[in-house]
Amino acid sequence: MRITITVQSQEPDQNQLAGTSSRPADVSEHIKRLKDENSSQRLRAASALAEIGDAQAVEALYVALCNDTCPSVHYSVTRALVKIGEGSVLLLCVALKNQEHCVRYTAANALGEIGDIQAVEPLCVALKDVYVYVRHAAASALVQIGEGSILALCAALKDKDYSIRHTAASALANFGDATTLPLRILSTSIFTTEQRLNALETLSGVWSRRPGTYLPYKIGNVQKFCEDLCRQVDIEESIKCGAEAVLAEWRQRADATELLRTKTHNEPREAEELLRAASGSSGKAPPEELLRSADAPVEQTSTEKTGMLSRIFRRK
Repeated sequence: MRITITVQSQEPDQNQLAGTSSRPADVSEHIKRLKDENSSQRLRAASALAEIGDAQAVEALYVALCNDTCPSVHYSVTRALVKIGEGSVLLLCVALKNQEHCVRYTAANALGEIGDIQAVEPLCVALKDVYVYVRHAAASALVQIGEGSILALCAALKDKDYSIRHTAASALANFGDATTLPLRILSTSIFTTEQRLNALETLSGVWSRRPGTYLPYKIGNVQKFCEDLCRQVDIEESIKCGAEAVLAEWRQRADATELLRTKTHNEPREAEELLRAASGSSGKAPPEELLRSADAPVEQTSTEKTGMLSRIFRRK
């Protein structure tokens, strides 16, 4: 008996015909068309990539964002980068430094739409852009990112440039007024206690240089502010816990400052014993960076050093 076996030929996968590239054939084709001399072809390619949202097109889209002069193509390229989302963030942050202000503006807006916290620091740098509308785009993007940008905006309140302070204050106003913003900083779980204290200290001492006005976040003495909150019986538990933690951090910083001051007025052996005790009861020698910090004159003691000391003290 003869058995006949029929083997059907299988059509090759068209997505594997794009050479050695692992990207789908249609994405590769659209990427090539982004360089076409005809703007309508580039527009079709950018629009198609915006619908697909493939992260493998990011580099080509970034190049088009920086170099294509056609407004329609520029818009579609931006839509594609936003659609891709997180995969576009790093190159969009690079675009914030582009020499063309329109590219910087577009990149800031796109980062705001994506809302990724990775963009906070580059956007804060963009607050110093020489073009006002780029600054405002950066501020709006920070607002869209949400609570993760509050600390950076608080830091911007200390900038020497009034317009940057003003832009940062306007952005912060979206997170709360003079009463609610400090409470929000205390209650949120995304900040460390040290970060909360830094933010509150900034808000407690920021003044505008424009005559007759100041930024609307002055809360007075941080210690008294938190102590008053702790005494309130009807305050939210998350706010009270935050205030108690900030008070503890504030006292640790005060102790660290006093420790440094004492160190400079004691004999080296006494100072080492004092620092050893502050580092814990294990009998181990204190960290070298603690000894080096304590050897500095009082006038050279910085907030950074006391912050480092407070972190070491928490190991006890």
